[in-house]
Amino acid sequence: MIWNNKQKEDFVDLGPVVVAVPPGASRVSFFPGSVFLLQQGQRIAVKYFGDAIVGQPWHGFLAKKIRDPEANAMPLPGSFVVKALESSRYLKTPYLIYFFLPLLLIAVAVIRFGPVMLAGCIYYVEMFFLFDYQKLFVNVPFGWLFKLMHFENSEASIRFFAAALAIVFLAGTVLGFWHWQKRQVSIWQKRILLFIVLLPLVLYL
Repeated sequence: MIWNNKQKEDFVDLGPVVVAVPPGASRVSFFPGSVFLLQQGQRIAVKYFGDAIVGQPWHGFLAKKIRDPEANAMPLPGSFVVKALESSRYLKTPYLIYFFLPLLLIAVAVIRFGPVMLAGCIYYVEMFFLFDYQKLFVNVPFGWLFKLMHFENSEASIRFFAAALAIVFLAGTVLGFWHWQKRQVSIWQKRILLFIVLLPLVLYL
């Protein structure tokens, strides 16, 4: 619950976003996939603050499920501002972990079990659709390098670079499954791959 004791809307810091909260008591709930619900009495606002490929359809599904057309003749505005990654280190940390740690695990698995474990690259193919691929694949893990080189990225170049990385990971996935079909795979290899496949869904939820 959030209490705004002013006579007008006031912005409240809610972590990844700053939300305009109306006067009085309001309830804010966050859902998986960068969606939040702002509710005051029977009035609600369901907002999406991410930039994932599956984000908008997910937001639309939740909005239809939550909204009551009769009770929302006057919906809340729900204005918000998304925090810039550059100004918040704790917002960047998850993206760094999501990108580099699985890459390290896949590399160790390939060294230990052979190229068959390249099938684990499917993790990045899933993450490309479930999360903000521009932040996950380019802006956060390689932002420091672009800054060091004084290279200004346009949105088009960021999308191109992210898509190119996704294609590389997709090729690695196909190569891994090709080796998978040609050799006998141990139960441990299957368990590792299953963990990698399910990890993006766990992170999303």
